[in-house]
Amino acid sequence: SSVRRSGVSALGNLGGEKALALIGKALEDKDKWVRYRAVSALRNLGGDKTLALIEKALEDTDSDVRGSAASALEYIGGEKTLPLIRKALDDKDDSVRRSAVSALGNIGGKKAFALIKKALEDKDTFMRQLAVSALSNIDRKSTRLNSSHTDISRMPSSA
Repeated sequence: SSVRRSGVSALGNLGGEKALALIGKALEDKDKWVRYRAVSALRNLGGDKTLALIEKALEDTDSDVRGSAASALEYIGGEKTLPLIRKALDDKDDSVRRSAVSALGNIGGKKAFALIKKALEDKDTFMRQLAVSALSNIDRKSTRLNSSHTDISRMPSSA
């Protein structure tokens, strides 16, 4: 079991189609920690196949595996992850929903902002606090982006 856990972790560093196929098989392992490590390995990979495997992990019977899947979406990032994060926001387990909100705060953007607003109404107090923090994180990112743009008209011209 510990050998399988270590092996699947290494696959994420290797990448490629074969590694992805083996990680997919590991998501079916009876040991929840092998499945957990498989999801963690997916963080290093990208593409539609990776997202399909993460979607599968979001349906796992174990909340640790589902939470790891929600967290993995943060590392992959981009709007393509938002439908899966939306799914994680509807999870019955608080920790999975918390991972989803945290991911949204780091992904940012208007669509993420809209999804986080939903979390402000969650029954879990800590979830609502995370949602406020995530909104603040998005706001800070937006401010940094806006202030990092240089006004070209004010730059000295080179002769």
